[in-house]
Amino acid sequence: MPELPIHCVDYEDFPPDFDMVDNKYDYIYFKPLASALAVVNEKLTPVYITYDRSAIRRQYYHTVITKLFIASGTIAVIAATIQLINKTLDIPHIFNLPGMAIEMIAATLAFIAVIGGILLSVQRQWLLDRHKAERIRLLKFGYLIDSRIWEGEATCVKEADEDLEKSLKKIETLSFKDIDSWIVNISIPEPAKNVSCGFEKENVVAFIEYYRKKRVKYQKTYYCKKINQLSGLNRKTEKIPRVFFFLGIIAVLGHFIIDLLPNPSLFLGILSVILVGLAIILPFLGVAVRSFRLSFELSRGAILFKAKYTALNSFDVRLKHFSDNIESDWKEIIKTLWECENFLETEHREWLLLIENSEYLVE
Repeated sequence: MPELPIHCVDYEDFPPDFDMVDNKYDYIYFKPLASALAVVNEKLTPVYITYDRSAIRRQYYHTVITKLFIASGTIAVIAATIQLINKTLDIPHIFNLPGMAIEMIAATLAFIAVIGGILLSVQRQWLLDRHKAERIRLLKFGYLIDSRIWEGEATCVKEADEDLEKSLKKIETLSFKDIDSWIVNISIPEPAKNVSCGFEKENVVAFIEYYRKKRVKYQKTYYCKKINQLSGLNRKTEKIPRVFFFLGIIAVLGHFIIDLLPNPSLFLGILSVILVGLAIILPFLGVAVRSFRLSFELSRGAILFKAKYTALNSFDVRLKHFSDNIESDWKEIIKTLWECENFLETEHREWLLLIENSEYLVE
């Protein structure tokens, strides 16, 4: 796989829901298939937006709970360790009160985060809503490349519209069991062998450009942003756990050396106790950072998105070739479009598998 730069710059600033919401220009540019766009924008887009917004909102709660659990748990352990140091050094109890308050608040927040995480992990409504939204997105573009739409005959178009409504109703009634079944029972449709196109070459090129921008480039932009986000966080945090563990070892060695001295001074005695505390706190901070990295799959996520970007970019190159060569074979065009949709459907299956088999929150 070709290496991508740490910062991916091959993207545009698209508005939200750009791939699912079509404007007047799209209708004009997509003519004479504007009626197909009208169907998906009337029947699919409102339902998609409902599930998409619900999934975003519910997943945000998961993210907040994950960060709250890691932060509050870490603070509670640090506060408890500081109190232990204070008691060892016979520091007056009044100086322990702030630490006790911090520990109590942090421990309470950690407990709330754990309970909230358990409840949300049981419900996981956000996953079902996200799956429904993605299935509707697949349904839209699968409908637009349906050979019955491109034949241009009213009977075939009506049949495709009826199938679209049936598929939408089926998606709306999906349950968690259906997600598991969909992941396992892979049935990838293929385009009809005898595919005919009832429109002019210019209309085909217009659709290819529409598909490239709405489907391929929009998805590539998402991949690029995730590559930048995850690569940046990975680069900033990958060495922190090792640094904390190393400093913890240094603290242990310092404590050991002081204990070897026959008659250590009062200062060295205090320093020895502090080093013991640091030997507890520093590795724990390393564990906290590592937990944060695991919870968002920083390293593996960046690699996965780079692979997805590379694969999708190859489809974009092929579609651009068809667009630049107006005499391209229609069968090859529709085959490439179906392969691209199959890739994006497979990508969604892989994402679901990752979520289903992960103990951490993954975006």
